[in-house]
Amino acid sequence: MLSIVPNNGGEPSNMASNEENKRLYYIDWLRVLVVLALIPFHASLTYLRYGIVYIKAPVSGLAALPFLIIEVPLGDFFMTLMFFVSGVASFYSFKSRGTRTYIGDRAQKLMLSFGLGYFLLCPVTAYIQALYEGFQGGFISFLLYFFGMIPSITTVTVICGSFFICSFSL
Repeated sequence: MLSIVPNNGGEPSNMASNEENKRLYYIDWLRVLVVLALIPFHASLTYLRYGIVYIKAPVSGLAALPFLIIEVPLGDFFMTLMFFVSGVASFYSFKSRGTRTYIGDRAQKLMLSFGLGYFLLCPVTAYIQALYEGFQGGFISFLLYFFGMIPSITTVTVICGSFFICSFSL
């Protein structure tokens, strides 16, 4: 519904379009807080006994208390909050762009991130985990195992992120 009402200057303004285009700053700040919470959340996983992480150095007793104080509240609430923020952002983005543009933009951004992560980030993190698990070769020889160019005899599974799994031989 379009309503034209005078503003302070006496000129007519479109209140409906102002309300539709109004930015929700609290959602932006919620997104900032969620992203900043990623760092202590994942760092504390290294020192606790649960979770899939590349290198584990578990602590016990009172030494684990600071990590539990970070992990327990965020662990139960964290993914739900991330999906909520993502859903709100997607709703407003979809509403302003339209179906075809929204899907095209998302596919382009996700495929670029996916490709860069697979070819640049995952080999490095998987190599660090492989060294931790007992791999004796260099990085270049590990890349041949990572991308499946050399078949493995003894299989060790390395999980890189949520999607990338590779096997290599020790």
